[in-house]
Amino acid sequence: MSRVSGRSILIFLGLLVASPVPSLWAQAQDRPLTLQDCIHMALENNLDLQVSRINPRIAETNIDLERASFDSSIRSSTFLEQAETPFIPDVSFGVKFTDQRNQSITFDDRLHTGLSYNIQFIEDRSHFLLANQTPNFIGPIISNSFFLELTQPLLKNRGTAINETQIRVAKNNRRISDSEYLQSVLDTLKAVESAYWELVFANRDLQVRRQSLQRARRFLEENRVKVEVGTLAPIEITTAKAEVASRTEDVIVGENALADAEDALRVQITTLEDPMWEERLVPTDRPPFAAMEIDLEGSIQTAFENRPNLEQQRLTIENEEMNWKFQRNQKKHQLDIVGRYGARGQTDSSALLGNPIPFGPPIANPTDDEGHFETLEQIGRTDFDTWRLTLNWTVPIHNREAKSRFSAARLRREQAVVYYELLRQRAKQEVRKAVRQIETDRQRVDAARVNMQLQTEKLEAEEKKYQNGMSTSFQVLEFQEDLAEAERGEARAIIDYNLSIAELDRVTGTLDKTRNIIVE
Repeated sequence: MSRVSGRSILIFLGLLVASPVPSLWAQAQDRPLTLQDCIHMALENNLDLQVSRINPRIAETNIDLERASFDSSIRSSTFLEQAETPFIPDVSFGVKFTDQRNQSITFDDRLHTGLSYNIQFIEDRSHFLLANQTPNFIGPIISNSFFLELTQPLLKNRGTAINETQIRVAKNNRRISDSEYLQSVLDTLKAVESAYWELVFANRDLQVRRQSLQRARRFLEENRVKVEVGTLAPIEITTAKAEVASRTEDVIVGENALADAEDALRVQITTLEDPMWEERLVPTDRPPFAAMEIDLEGSIQTAFENRPNLEQQRLTIENEEMNWKFQRNQKKHQLDIVGRYGARGQTDSSALLGNPIPFGPPIANPTDDEGHFETLEQIGRTDFDTWRLTLNWTVPIHNREAKSRFSAARLRREQAVVYYELLRQRAKQEVRKAVRQIETDRQRVDAARVNMQLQTEKLEAEEKKYQNGMSTSFQVLEFQEDLAEAERGEARAIIDYNLSIAELDRVTGTLDKTRNIIVE
């Protein structure tokens, strides 16, 4: 295996130091963006939101689906029948041949109170060929009938509240879907804000890395001059070159992290074919820092009132309550009162006078199809009307299905109430955590600023010691790196402080309001 000489390493480091650090987006066009720009773009383009936005529309169709159980319907039936009866000579009267045509139209409807009714109109036209009768042909006999039937449940399925249960549940589900969409909006807003500030940090981090590289390069040049004049040992140049190479690598890593941060923001605010994918995103907002006092108990109460998941669970409890009442009603006996009223009219258009059908009622005897209108007049005059009142009572013996459904509904209602308390508990815990994190990050910012100031002073002092021959290149470079870490730490603390405020707004359910977003 060949060995790489120390001279080769020095040559490689020299070339690396001399060459500029390439930028991943050297040819890309800048795209300045404010946080508010990103929020509005996300509300329009974010694919997660587009998926969630469809759910309320789907839930709306379920309302109409439940209303469909009260839709009216019209039924029509038509039949033709011809029949021949064997002739019996000993029978003095009989029907040898019949030709019958029947049409009926029925209108069915069901009201929200549980009352159902149907209206039926029937027209029947018949011809008869009689045996041993003179004349032996009758017809057409026209018969029109009108019926109205009403059914009202008295126990099971009685009342608007019971019969509208599924419609009301579907309406609540629509509200739940709206609330779920609001939750998606809040989550998206938080994701956009996080991505934006992370991009800000990535830019600041890359800037710090580049500044650190420039410090190392300046220090290398200073050492090179000292070596040339003989006031510094050549080994110090090697140390400085190695540090320049290390920090060059840091810059390359920082540029990649910046590209990743840009992509993370693009995913939130753009579509797949947006030209922004080929542009360099330049955030123009700077993370603000202003210490704020937070009312912990007030924030918890705000969360109880505004969090979408609590609103969803409150609606779920309403649904389970309605379902429990419905299943309780289904345990009752089926007791229905049924009323039926009918009116009938009949004419005979044949040449036969009197009463052609033995034991039949007297019928009019027009000469043509005017008999149809005569039957309608008879119905209007209620010449031949009937009515009937029926009471139907059904008693299930074991009724195990209804009892099981009722028990399950009761348990689901209890479970929904307990889960609501669990969500309230989680909400309180998340608010407390967010408030503590804000205070923690505020203190981090203060500490980071002090640390950066001290690291600056420490580096300046070490550089003076180095100039007087009381320090080494290694120590100066270490102090430079300490300053870079302090600069990154300050930027990170300020970003985290802003993210913590956004998180508090999210867990209290007010992120849309604090960002002036109207969710429709």
